[in-house]
Amino acid sequence: MGPYSLPHLRPDRELVRGWIEQALELSEPESDSRAKALIARSFWERNTPEAAREAIELAQRSGDIDLQSYALGARGAVAFGEGDFASALTWSERRLNLLDQISDPDHVADIYEIAIPSCCANARFSEARRLAAEHDAIVEPQSDHHRVHGIAVQLEVEEACGGWNRIVELTECTDAAVKANVATPCIRNARSLL
Repeated sequence: MGPYSLPHLRPDRELVRGWIEQALELSEPESDSRAKALIARSFWERNTPEAAREAIELAQRSGDIDLQSYALGARGAVAFGEGDFASALTWSERRLNLLDQISDPDHVADIYEIAIPSCCANARFSEARRLAAEHDAIVEPQSDHHRVHGIAVQLEVEEACGGWNRIVELTECTDAAVKANVATPCIRNARSLL
């Protein structure tokens, strides 16, 4: 069994940690490469606020909006991982404010996917539902896998809200999305059906 083998569906944690450490060692101190490695560390480990803070500082100095967005996402992910849901929401809101400057639909979808759990954790369910609908609109014209994420995000919001009737209403769409995506391993295939 290699580092990418099932049932894990993810590479070995230590393998990825090693890649991230290597990227940090090889990057220049004030570079975008260092910011990207710090962002990777923050998302992978979720307990590295200092890495996320440094990533934001580097991204702001670079002026790269995409890099700034990912750094804000990393800071929000770390706050969420620490259980600081109010801060996670604040970081997500700052990132959402960049939406009109970002054109890549995958990046936009990522912004929504990170913001929505923070909204739910802060009982901002109306906002979570609105963002889930916007996310679904962004991913709809993309791949089958994107569409599974679109329906899954809606289901996850409704689960958090206790919107059981809405979940039932989404059953047919869920079944169709999962069937179309069955060849792509994704936890959201099975989770959405559950």
